[in-house]
Amino acid sequence: MCFEINNIVNTYQQAYINKRVTPTEAVKWVRNGQRLLLPYSISQPPALLHALNEHLLNGSIHQLEVYYMRSPEAMQETLFSRKHYPKIHFKAFGLTAFDRALREYSDELGTKVIDYVPSHFSELERLITEHFDIDIFMLQVAPMDAEGRFNLGPCGTYNKAAAAKAKVVIAEVNHHMPIVMGDNFIHVNDVHCLVEQNTLLTNYPSRPATPVDYAIAEQIHEHVHDGTTLQLGVGGMVDVLTDLLDHHNDLGVHSELMTPGFIRLIKSGVINGSQKTLHRNKHVFTACFGTEEMYRFMHKNPDFMACPASYVNDPRVIAQNKHMISVNSIIEVDLLGQINCETIAGRQYNNVGGQNDFIRGSYWSPGGKAFLAFHSTARNGKISRIVPHLGSNVASNSRNDTHYLVTEYGMVNLKGLSTSERARAIIKLAAPAFRDSLEEAAKREHLI
Repeated sequence: MCFEINNIVNTYQQAYINKRVTPTEAVKWVRNGQRLLLPYSISQPPALLHALNEHLLNGSIHQLEVYYMRSPEAMQETLFSRKHYPKIHFKAFGLTAFDRALREYSDELGTKVIDYVPSHFSELERLITEHFDIDIFMLQVAPMDAEGRFNLGPCGTYNKAAAAKAKVVIAEVNHHMPIVMGDNFIHVNDVHCLVEQNTLLTNYPSRPATPVDYAIAEQIHEHVHDGTTLQLGVGGMVDVLTDLLDHHNDLGVHSELMTPGFIRLIKSGVINGSQKTLHRNKHVFTACFGTEEMYRFMHKNPDFMACPASYVNDPRVIAQNKHMISVNSIIEVDLLGQINCETIAGRQYNNVGGQNDFIRGSYWSPGGKAFLAFHSTARNGKISRIVPHLGSNVASNSRNDTHYLVTEYGMVNLKGLSTSERARAIIKLAAPAFRDSLEEAAKREHLI
């Protein structure tokens, strides 16, 4: 029996050796007219991206479609080079400041080089599997284990589905990639070639909090009780909220993102998952924004569970956690309770991500609550984020789904309120300077 096991291990090791190439050799798989898919954020492979950058500069590729979600430093330094336009056409599942800057440059060129692909995060794997024809998938993985498996690190997201769908899978093995437990592996037999490199993962620093963030966080904090399971995003307000939870007990995590705030509460014992009704004692997530210290803490830690977004963000799965609380941010809300978290002045600014997934899942959870938190104004108080109607902006979330709205001026639960009651309650959340004009608009719209 031991002889058979040793043979299997040796077979995997030999497969690894046979498939190992240089980054320059690996990117030769990428050819003119193909579709390339890149993974989420820190799973993107820096050595392969730099090699692909040189491959593109050689002139053999004149057209390439690139699908991706978020653009870390390596992508900004390589594929975002203006030398590659318009030969590269980007299709983004989410937009950051760098993507928006690329769009502005695209406007200057008069040639569209970036598009946005709308999707709930929970459905992104299905889009990749059923609606995209993917030629190449390049990703970063942890070193191979004795069973021939590569761990996908702290980002489950859509990597497994992409590896299964793509015609060619190219893996970049990084010894700094933490091994995170869960449904989070691909096999060496499913990889066409691999390269090795050892660079630190991208670090994401915290954002400073403002007095408005404190005012919002303190209101939400009152609804978080011992035993609650949490989904939080990132930003100054969320950092304040996690600080306020220091004296709670037995909190749990079922979240799209694992963040430094969660890690701090896990280390202190505030979060232990002992009262969770799904995956008790496990910290469940699909993506990660953090620091090197955070990645080291997660490495081979059996309490963490990284899974695909199709599972973590499925509202039916989220709802199996009792007392689920989700906290997300928005751009604006109208007097009907419709939410815009994607566009400004009719142009794509951000993506909906898993917001709708967690709004529904949290409300379906027994005792669950879904909070949408936002500053009442933008541009130093010149613009109200509460508007009569969304106009040219999209309704990211239906008014039927909106649960709690929170600004520095208060909080309202919209469930069960009539359209008139909603309008009056939402106006009270606005900055005082805008309340009269909002009330006049509500009267014109026959809401009050």
